[in-house]
Amino acid sequence: MADGYNFIPQKHWEQTPTGYYIVPADQLDIKRSRTDENGTATIVRCTCPDCSDSRKQAHQNEPCVRIDMNTGLGKCYNCGFHFIISTKVKAYGKHQPVKKENWKLPRTDHLKRLDAVAIDYLLKRGIQPQTAMKAGVCSARYIIGGTERDCLAFIFREGTKVVNIQYKTTDKLFAMETGCEIIPWNIDACIGQESIIITEGMMDALALMELGYDNVISVSNGADTELRTFNRFRYSHFDGLKTIYLAGDMDEAGEQLRTRLAEYFGEARCRIVEWRIEQEDGESFAEKDANDMLMAHGADAVMQCINHAQPCPITGVETVANYRERLFDIWQNGIQPGKKVGWGEFDDLVQFEPGRSTIIVGEPNTGKSTFADDLVLNLALLHNWKAAIYSPEMFPPERHIARLATTIAGRQFRKEKVTTQRGVDYRQTAIPQPMAERIVDWLQENIFFVTEEKGRTIHKLLHRAEQLQQRYGIQQLLLDPFN
Repeated sequence: MADGYNFIPQKHWEQTPTGYYIVPADQLDIKRSRTDENGTATIVRCTCPDCSDSRKQAHQNEPCVRIDMNTGLGKCYNCGFHFIISTKVKAYGKHQPVKKENWKLPRTDHLKRLDAVAIDYLLKRGIQPQTAMKAGVCSARYIIGGTERDCLAFIFREGTKVVNIQYKTTDKLFAMETGCEIIPWNIDACIGQESIIITEGMMDALALMELGYDNVISVSNGADTELRTFNRFRYSHFDGLKTIYLAGDMDEAGEQLRTRLAEYFGEARCRIVEWRIEQEDGESFAEKDANDMLMAHGADAVMQCINHAQPCPITGVETVANYRERLFDIWQNGIQPGKKVGWGEFDDLVQFEPGRSTIIVGEPNTGKSTFADDLVLNLALLHNWKAAIYSPEMFPPERHIARLATTIAGRQFRKEKVTTQRGVDYRQTAIPQPMAERIVDWLQENIFFVTEEKGRTIHKLLHRAEQLQQRYGIQQLLLDPFN
């Protein structure tokens, strides 16, 4: 059996530029197939056109190859033979990028069999060296951080072509070949499968391979992986998959990676693997990733996490289950009335509650801004709904504040004054200083002004409001005018 990186076919086959051997369709001995709803064969099983003749007689007819009939890509899970059906080569080429990158290929003459240090490291991580060698993991000397170090070498292959190599020291320093294409590790594990497991690192992928999972790949650069590294394989390797298990790390960066992958592949066929076990006695335990779970709790715990993977939520979509508790609150208590503003018949027609958007329209100069200000003030005065106001047409803000103070007091916001020369007494329409102080103090605690003047966007204004909500607990946002 090949060790994963130096596979040599037993027969002579032509190859595609992407590293797959070309097999004529008439040389495939189809044993069984899976069909779609239209009765068309999608995944077929057959004997290996390269190794079956040389296997022991009892195994010569085993269907050790899986082929995706949509793309024509096939893989022997006995010898590692990767190929494409001759009739599919042209169609496969159509789905490759038009722009050809000038990637170089890494040298491989420095790679060697796993040495004692690498084997010891793998065994401590719960991984047998045979598992790593089958996946093409080697030992190598490589310069990391300016120093030549002994490393594990994870080989990135497509077909028979070595595309890139990642080097990892036992103290977790990493490096990759420069100028080489970056692709998902073990990408051809997708071929002929109905499902695939995507991990955040190669050691996690090896941990799953140790348990017998052969449908495992890893992203190339942990949580920082760029999703464009999948682009070239979306049609050939991923389109035919029914289920994609996202088995990244249990930290914030891992969660963000899962979200990005789910959106990239489509949430409907993605399932989330959490490295957490809930026991019958109510106790629970969690680990960061698959390899940690294997070391701490064994194979059964890892497989339990995979088997209990949950469907990925679809962004922007909810089911009745999301509202069940609130729904039965309505059933028991009825719909609670909104907040009134104390305007007689108006309160019978319109009420307010958090989470709603209200748009006020009308002819120019008909008092829309005054009406909006009064709404905001009444909700704040009657129900303690603090408010943020963005009203650039009312700048400078001190004039706007003075108008709000006038509305609250029912008098002009000005100092008491008696004009004796004309005999006019303004004391009945002005605001005494103690009242002015109380009104300004209340406005200071309850009304906040957004004064964005440059680069105004709705996203920036909403960000300002979000910060005010978190710090001061505002419940209203007035944008006047909205345009």
